[in-house]
Amino acid sequence: MDIARLLRHLLDEYTSRLCDRKLPLKLDMPPDVPPLVASMHHLRVVFRNVLDNAVKYTPAGGVITWQLQVEDGHLHTMIRDTGRGIAPEDLPHLFERFYRADQARTARRPASVWGLSLVQAVVRAYGGRVTIESDGIDKDTTVHVWWPLSTTAEMAS
Repeated sequence: MDIARLLRHLLDEYTSRLCDRKLPLKLDMPPDVPPLVASMHHLRVVFRNVLDNAVKYTPAGGVITWQLQVEDGHLHTMIRDTGRGIAPEDLPHLFERFYRADQARTARRPASVWGLSLVQAVVRAYGGRVTIESDGIDKDTTVHVWWPLSTTAEMAS
């Protein structure tokens, strides 16, 4: 799977939402990103869920940065937003099904209760990992996804 091509398509899909919200998305990608052994559908599920959260929780005037780099046999993608941040007590629970941080603040916002648990399940099925870090409320949030580059990796079912 040509990940660079997929990312360009995703950015095209998000252009109007980003413009409407006055959110720049900065993409930092090396020119020679290796292909991934993965289903396009699975990659879209992962990156759409992460981007949806970044767009949803970053106020106008904020910034979303998407960085890719190759390290230790993985494609390491980092999506950082200058949004609402995440309380430290919520971080350990973000990948649990049905978990929503701060119910009172998010009650008016539509959200998939499966989003991050689905992201984690897909990434793990390919032998990768995903983590989320935030320094707290009103601080940046960064989602890290490490996707294996091995051409011998089996496709997830």
